[in-house]
Amino acid sequence: MLDETGSDMATVLDQRSATTIDDRSWSLNAKLFPTLNDAHSLTAGLEAEGVNRTENALTFINGAPSLPGYRAPTLQNIIAVPTLSTLYPAPGLNTASSPDKAGNPGRRPELATGIDLALEHYLSRSGVISISVFKRNIRDLIRHVTSLETVPWAVAQRGVTRPQNIGDATTHGVEFDAKFRLDALMDGAPPLTLRTSLGVYGSSVSGVPGPYNRIDQQPRASANVGGDHKFRSLPLTMGGNFSWVPPYTVQDTAIQSQGYDLTRVIDAYGPWTIDKTTKIRLSRSNIVPRNCIPTNTIVGNGQSQLVTANGPTYRVVGLRLEMKLQGLRHRPTTNCVGGRPAIARALATVKK
Repeated sequence: MLDETGSDMATVLDQRSATTIDDRSWSLNAKLFPTLNDAHSLTAGLEAEGVNRTENALTFINGAPSLPGYRAPTLQNIIAVPTLSTLYPAPGLNTASSPDKAGNPGRRPELATGIDLALEHYLSRSGVISISVFKRNIRDLIRHVTSLETVPWAVAQRGVTRPQNIGDATTHGVEFDAKFRLDALMDGAPPLTLRTSLGVYGSSVSGVPGPYNRIDQQPRASANVGGDHKFRSLPLTMGGNFSWVPPYTVQDTAIQSQGYDLTRVIDAYGPWTIDKTTKIRLSRSNIVPRNCIPTNTIVGNGQSQLVTANGPTYRVVGLRLEMKLQGLRHRPTTNCVGGRPAIARALATVKK
């Protein structure tokens, strides 16, 4: 690819200076767990967390950075050489819905402080009901912002997305959780274990106009209901789960917003116990699949662009054999978590 001077674009990018990014995150927590009585406990806590990001000059050779001793989450998060739009290649124009992507060495670290309060009520047979509230204050919130820039890899201004500090934010929520045995509450009821959770959330970003100036990917609410029934006459447990998240919109910047579709997932499973060490589990996930249709809306410069993606989902059937391996007590193993025995699993998954 050639620029306006006839130079190879790959050579132009290879000679550009870039940055190394050193991410150092920290967190500070202080919690109290007072027991009010035998059936109630209270949890109160304060926490602060942040990310300190420093960036230093680096020269790329053949488009690949030399980063000794640094393990990045993804290459896209650390390189400053721009990723050009594939739909609108340089050196021509592109659109705000298909921008180039680049880093931003000048952004400040993001800091969050918060408070949590939870109340738990214990029932018989390991049942528990809890309600919790939280609030977070976020300073120098980082979000990707698209704007027109004069860039060396194009003959005209192009839309470029860079992470920027857009302002402060607050987020809060209330969460309710319950898990209990039905026969512990009602005499003669079947041995059915029920569990449910409900969360209601809110947030506000000061640097973005409302009313949808929420934290990224934070729904207004979420709910989950499930249960397990253990047969008395068979070594079989049947269970299911239903999760739900309503549709919502997030205003990313003054000109760009994201729309998230309704999420609804139904799962079912049934483990059959062969003996104390062996189980066979049959599961079916996403029993009633529905397509996910997110939207991306950009309004600016007298134009409005709407990008819609159709993300299909599938039913998934799984058959798994679980075996607890014995005789490993005197051997070191990395397969144990929290002192539990290692489990060997054979899994078969089929999409429909």
